[in-house]
Amino acid sequence: MVEDVRSCLVRNKSEPINHARKSVSFDSISVREYDRCIDLNPAVPDGPAIGLGWQFNEAPPSLVDDFESKHPPRREFDGLKLDKSAREVILREFGYERAEILKGVRKVNIARNQRKSTLAMQEHENLHLTVEKVKKQFKKCLGVRSSYSTEEKNLWKHAQNVHK
Repeated sequence: MVEDVRSCLVRNKSEPINHARKSVSFDSISVREYDRCIDLNPAVPDGPAIGLGWQFNEAPPSLVDDFESKHPPRREFDGLKLDKSAREVILREFGYERAEILKGVRKVNIARNQRKSTLAMQEHENLHLTVEKVKKQFKKCLGVRSSYSTEEKNLWKHAQNVHK
């Protein structure tokens, strides 16, 4: 019986392997060109951020080979980044006034500062939690630890003070 199972599991080397070839192919491609708008992205180092709008123009479908032959070569990752002046030019071409662009820049700056503040607070909070943990362990070693009910009451008081 064991020999029968082994013989089923071991393939005879003279038998051909039947690999079913699986493939995917594409026939046509549709391209949409979306409007660009002023966006709120705090990761932009300076100047306005650009986003995609909801409106788009759809080009008629074309064969993939035709599209690839007419399409410019792909850009490297660094070539995808636009500097401040290039983003401003694009927004002006889409009809945005200078005042609207400046308003967008102010919003991006506010969001960036809020992000920095949040990260700084997060680091401060981690330090605070570490100090509290060390204090608890120290009290536990000395046998000065408060009862759980007292600790629970103190935590509730602290939580209520935080939310006021």
